[in-house]
Amino acid sequence: MSNTTTGLVLEIKAEMTRQQLTAANIADRCEGLSVHQVTRRLAGVVDLTVADALTITGALGIPLYKMLERAQAIESSAA
Repeated sequence: MSNTTTGLVLEIKAEMTRQQLTAANIADRCEGLSVHQVTRRLAGVVDLTVADALTITGALGIPLYKMLERAQAIESSAA
């Protein structure tokens, strides 16, 4: 998993925590992704595609570009 993908996954997990959502909640909101598929992508077992990222961030109500900006900001401040 690339640094960008890792940062994005961490930011998605953080947002899920802020909204008190589980992988099951996200899967319910995502057409075409099961709980198992969401969990495997967020665990890094399966690569997170752009389509998956768009679907999951959409389920969180936050555009993908905003999540990427947040992830990049965190990565930049850690460097």
